[in-house]
Amino acid sequence: MANLDGAIHAAMATIFELDALISWNLRHLSNLRKMEMINGINMREGYRKRLELITPMEVSDEEI
Repeated sequence: MANLDGAIHAAMATIFELDALISWNLRHLSNLRKMEMINGINMREGYRKRLELITPMEVSDEEI
């Protein structure tokens, strides 16, 4: 189920041309290999805007 949910989130982010999809799901979404795969499929299907898959820590402006 988690893979299907992630696929739906990525598809919706692509269709609505979001800049990024922010997720804690490092195994299934927020990793470079998955991002390249999703963007390759998107390009093949005619979507030209690149989707960034990132974690909340990558967009946080707070220092730890």
